[in-house]
Amino acid sequence: MSVNWARVLEPLRDDLGRGSWLIVDPPPGPVPIPDGNHRYWTTHYPTWNRLPPEKRAKFDINFPTETSENILVFQSRSADRSAWLWTRAAASSPGARMVVAAGNREGGKVTGSRLEATLGLNAVRIASQGRGSLWQTGVPPGPATPQNDWHTVNMAGIEVQVLPGVFGRKGLDPGTALLVECLDRFPVTGPVMDFACGSGILALAVLRDHPGLEVTACDADVLALESTRRNLAPCAPDARIVAVDDARDLNGPFGLIVSNPPFHEGSRPDLDVPARLIGRAPALLAPGGRILIVANRHLPLEREFDLNFASWEKIAENKRFKVLSGLEPRRDKPI
Repeated sequence: MSVNWARVLEPLRDDLGRGSWLIVDPPPGPVPIPDGNHRYWTTHYPTWNRLPPEKRAKFDINFPTETSENILVFQSRSADRSAWLWTRAAASSPGARMVVAAGNREGGKVTGSRLEATLGLNAVRIASQGRGSLWQTGVPPGPATPQNDWHTVNMAGIEVQVLPGVFGRKGLDPGTALLVECLDRFPVTGPVMDFACGSGILALAVLRDHPGLEVTACDADVLALESTRRNLAPCAPDARIVAVDDARDLNGPFGLIVSNPPFHEGSRPDLDVPARLIGRAPALLAPGGRILIVANRHLPLEREFDLNFASWEKIAENKRFKVLSGLEPRRDKPI
């Protein structure tokens, strides 16, 4: 079950209503934070896009430089990204009061020990309800210990640098590996799009065999976009790195679309993102262009290809994953 943020944040309601806070990485969807003199900084483009322009910091990896007396950080499911967020929040506002809101499934029950390990700070749990917890600590007046931002991994024979919490930071996952194995089966012409690019490994794998192609890489996560930007810089310095809400924000034409898109919202399967990508693909592909998507084997993406493509096929499959390829859009479907 999802976190009941109204219950989790109830002990802070009065403080949030009358104080000035920096809100860091609020979760997707409505979060019951009372109106106030608050500023927001988020790594998630759809969240950033719906915030009032006057309340949101610039969408990039640079933490706001203005000091804050109160900081509310929503903990990430990724432990190393949480540490990254806490360190930057502490460095931005020495002496501030920092509260961490965490769902139980994001490690909320052990946030205190993680804060102590990361920053050397003692934290007190001030609430535990609504399938989440609130932890409070004070930031010391001196500078925080910096975190090592970049982690270097080898993926499919390619050295890739990845920021905290970006998909692929622990190495090449089996689904992406299966898709990489399929890339040399087809001629590739025209621009390439890596959708939900993460570290940019799919674009890098295409460019290894087809250097010089025009590349667009997109994602909703600013740390993924910055990771891809760094990794593509040596081989595709003119690549377009684009923050998107979903595939409807994009325009083609592309000769090839490659993607290992997200298939979960938390721990729950969610096909909205890949379904919108497949639905948008006929309008994005150049004549003769192709889309390649890897997915968990049990997910019913075939019906989305049936709806949108007159010609498509399953080109690879193992016990866990499958790669689906769409080539000829349906002519009876408006695009």
